[in-house]
Amino acid sequence: MSNNFGDFQIGVYFDAVNGVTSRYPFDAEAVQRKAAEALPDRVYRYVSAASGDGRTQQENIDAYKRYGIIPRMMVSPPERDLSIDLFGQHFDSPIFMPPIGLVGLCSPDFQGDIAAARASAATSVPFSLSTFSQAPMEEVIKHTGDTPGFHQLYLPNDRELAASLIHRAEASGYSGLLMTVDSWSLGYRPMGLERGNFPQFRGFCMQNYYSDENFTKHPERAPHEDRPATLRHYAKIFQHPLTWEDLRWIRTRTKLPIAVKGIQHPDDARLAIDNGADVIYVTNHGGRQANSGISTLELLSGVAAAAGSTPTPTPRPSPPRPRSVTTRASPTR
Repeated sequence: MSNNFGDFQIGVYFDAVNGVTSRYPFDAEAVQRKAAEALPDRVYRYVSAASGDGRTQQENIDAYKRYGIIPRMMVSPPERDLSIDLFGQHFDSPIFMPPIGLVGLCSPDFQGDIAAARASAATSVPFSLSTFSQAPMEEVIKHTGDTPGFHQLYLPNDRELAASLIHRAEASGYSGLLMTVDSWSLGYRPMGLERGNFPQFRGFCMQNYYSDENFTKHPERAPHEDRPATLRHYAKIFQHPLTWEDLRWIRTRTKLPIAVKGIQHPDDARLAIDNGADVIYVTNHGGRQANSGISTLELLSGVAAAAGSTPTPTPRPSPPRPRSVTTRASPTR
């Protein structure tokens, strides 16, 4: 695929002249529809779910409808420069892959993290890996090629394990840490509760934990031998109310740039910078963690003003919740 969408688009039309229709969907609803058709029910319900009644998730989407672009004419250069400097590196464009937990299940072989890393390498769009990955972080980063990758960190309350995860990310070649601060406890997700659907409790996408001796040394037996005991330990270390001291501690453990992911208030942006953040990541977790929040697009200007020269990227909105879908059977082991 060409890195230039204009060239790719022309190629689609040329292929059509020869009777070859593109296999790619080109609008958001078509992407969602194809995902609903292809993914197992448990996986689709997890990745599409929102907190509460989905109000914040929908607000994230609707906010983009309230803004528009006023184009200027006769000034477009034939070569456009969309590059930015971020995390101490130079990037061709401001587009990044966000970290998506459980994306590991979103491919036929249940290795979606690796598939996403390969897509990153093919498009030169920087990659981000969730702590919840189906393959260990050391394996996934091998597939990004020359494209930078970033590691999203859910900070556990076990300092040995936390230090190990940070060290592993740095040692294996990730270019920065994305410290998620809005999800130290699981949000209220009716779509998941309806069927008791929490894939981590079934052992999925836990390889960054299961491959770390600082995690596996606590349960008496290996994770695959005693899943209940393993899950009890995981639940104990995941529930960790974060403080600014945690950010200061992370800063002492790594030389990597740190993005604080989940900032929505200007005062928190300033505090994050004062405590060691290099980048402010403006997001409300796509409305998956807490409901009744304001869309991040509408919050962005206030946070950016407070952050000053510190970069403040914000993700695209999450997809809308499905009305009705037809899906195939859930994955089993």
